[in-house]
Amino acid sequence: APLHPEAWLRVIVDIVCLVLLLLDSIMMPYMFAFHVSLKDVLVITWIACIVWMLDLILNFVTGYVTSDTVVMDVKKITRRYAKSWFIPDAVVVCADWLTLILYLVGESEPGDATENAKIVRFLKIARFLRIFSMVRSGRMQAAEVLLERFARAAGLSTY
Repeated sequence: APLHPEAWLRVIVDIVCLVLLLLDSIMMPYMFAFHVSLKDVLVITWIACIVWMLDLILNFVTGYVTSDTVVMDVKKITRRYAKSWFIPDAVVVCADWLTLILYLVGESEPGDATENAKIVRFLKIARFLRIFSMVRSGRMQAAEVLLERFARAAGLSTY
């Protein structure tokens, strides 16, 4: 069954993806500047691989909004995603997993794994473009509502 673009699962995954993007924007320069090994960020790498894979799968079944109408036809959703963000998403997700697998099986020296991770980090720049797509599609409105509810519940809201 298709997933509504404002469903809680979709909103939570979108928020986690945004947090990972922000983390990448901090970690990328840090890893380059200080030659951080992949083993030093292994837990974050595992989490990122799993979340981005989940995001890729969910994108095949998440409806989208056009002219104030939510499209929930799986064939249309799949076709639209396959023609737009699937290739960049798949390349980055595969590169993430390949880097992790090569490191874990010891096929590459720690320095090589770090170099591979740096290449993958450059590929992740394409993910930042997704933010604009998410904003344009209206998916971020649901995330904003969720964050506002959380802030109010935690007593952090100023309005």
